[in-house]
Amino acid sequence: MVECLEMTSLLQKLSNTFDFAVRNKNSSFYREKYVKAGVISRRIDSIDKFAKIPFLTKEEILIDPYRRLFVPHKEVISWIATSGTVSSNKPLVIPVGA
Repeated sequence: MVECLEMTSLLQKLSNTFDFAVRNKNSSFYREKYVKAGVISRRIDSIDKFAKIPFLTKEEILIDPYRRLFVPHKEVISWIATSGTVSSNKPLVIPVGA
């Protein structure tokens, strides 16, 4: 019984996070990605539905970071950057909101 409640709670949290990403007005990136992948429902109520959510690819992470923002551009207060990965030598830039 406890495991079932924990799974229900976890799925609810995942569903809320997924819904936030899909409905966010500041970025259509995730909405477009998930619709393209056929993940239409914003309600994640099973492990099977969760398994259909595609991960970000390396290429998607390296593209323009503004496309993935959940806050307006003017609310970005700092950026985190790396010198690049071993295999691509491309820097990774991550915006940080307030």
